[in-house]
Amino acid sequence: MKRSAALRVEALEDRSVPAGLVTISGWGTGNINVIGDPQDNQIEITQPGGPATLRITGLSGTTLALGTIPASWVSSTVPSTPPFTQVDLDLSSVSLVINQLFVDLRAGNDTLSINGVTTAGNLIAASSGNTGSDNDVYRLGADHAGKALLIRDSFGSNRAILDAVTAQDPSTIFFGAGNDFLLIAGSGTIFANDLNIFMGAGSDIVRFVPGTSHIQGNLLINTTSSVGDFGDAVLIEWATSPTAPPTLQVDGNTTIVTGNGADLVRFGLGTGTGPSAKLGATANNTVNIDTGNHNDRIFASRVQFPLLTVLLGNGDDQVLNNWGTASVSVAPGSVIDGGPHVSGDTIPWTPPPPPGLTAINFP
Repeated sequence: MKRSAALRVEALEDRSVPAGLVTISGWGTGNINVIGDPQDNQIEITQPGGPATLRITGLSGTTLALGTIPASWVSSTVPSTPPFTQVDLDLSSVSLVINQLFVDLRAGNDTLSINGVTTAGNLIAASSGNTGSDNDVYRLGADHAGKALLIRDSFGSNRAILDAVTAQDPSTIFFGAGNDFLLIAGSGTIFANDLNIFMGAGSDIVRFVPGTSHIQGNLLINTTSSVGDFGDAVLIEWATSPTAPPTLQVDGNTTIVTGNGADLVRFGLGTGTGPSAKLGATANNTVNIDTGNHNDRIFASRVQFPLLTVLLGNGDDQVLNNWGTASVSVAPGSVIDGGPHVSGDTIPWTPPPPPGLTAINFP
């Protein structure tokens, strides 16, 4: 009689991609560090219990650990023993509000959401240690930085979405090499000082959508790079209605530098019927736009400029619409310069252009 052999199933090595471990530490008077690992971390940070509290939640399998942090700051964890999926902090014994919040998810394709968080100090979101292939997502909504907002990610094709975010000190958003996307929504977005946006190498997009994003200092948008400087776009949508405030309002000076590549700067986009931008609190403020070399395009509709200088650089550039019939105003002495060209730059108006604007180096 034949003996039947029992089937044996050998367990294989787990080949699933880990979701990562994020470590929470605390120092000083109300400072919190949230540090990721090289895996694909996904976390959400909220403030459901008042300004001295934080809730850090791991998403999509990301777990949490406690680093060097006073035990009295930890009000609860889920589950009760590590690894945690949620950590609640309460710093009311040492501070009435979270001071500085520093989040660095490091390498990996990370997703960070910070919603409804107020800090007395800086609010910093970063990703360090990546190799150029990491694609990170930053979502900030209804956050209030008592000092500066800093978002920094040097590699990968990254995305950041800001809505109803405020900051008091000069703030910076820095993306390096990669095809990056920055969207700033204007429902209560106020920078009480300067805002500097650097997008680096790649084909990058900076987009402002309604309601009003208000920069009370100076605005700098710089998408240039010494290598890999491809076509970039700076887009400001129309406001939703003729009586709505403009989508972008800058009280100080505005500088837009897009560098080499076939770039697009567009004041007016979408389906809205209201103004796109009001730049400069007074006619003494300036707007400087430099699109570098290549075949660049610029569009302006329902926008108020102070003293304007547009340098379209080398290449066959285009002014895409008739500014004289598109509710565009400029301060006297403004200039749009088509620069050297190969076949010829195009401008869709017959002289004179809008009052105060001189067009030069157009055929």
